Amino acid sequence: MLSYSQQVTDFFDNPRNAGVLCAPAHKLGIGTAGKIRTGVQVKFQLRIDSGVISEARYHAYGCPHTIAAAEWVAQHVRGRYLTEMTRLDPHQIALELDIPAEKLGSLFVIEDAFKASIMDWRKRQRELRH
Repeated sequence: MLSYSQQVTDFFDNPRNAGVLCAPAHKLGIGTAGKIRTGVQVKFQLRIDSGVISEARYHAYGCPHTIAAAEWVAQHVRGRYLTEMTRLDPHQIALELDIPAEKLGSLFVIEDAFKASIMDWRKRQRELRH
């Protein structure tokens, strides 16, 4: 039987950042990765003000490790400049949360969803300028 670290259990049992953001479209970055039929899907919504991630929300379908990692990311990125957050490191997330190596695939899905949300925000910014 798979065991979970205390931090994974806490994040899974008490998700504070799951849900939807309400913000003007030009301040949002939305990105999704994975597929429910493969067992992992994650969607991030980031509110970005003056290059700073002021809020992060997510929807996650997957095991407790996936949901806890999405919660950790949402908490970890808040208040950070985009220039600091060009990528997430799935291996570092695994170390932070004591997630076993066999779950790294789920963490790469989280990384892809996060990157997609930043790319979406950047695309919205380019469209505003034109």
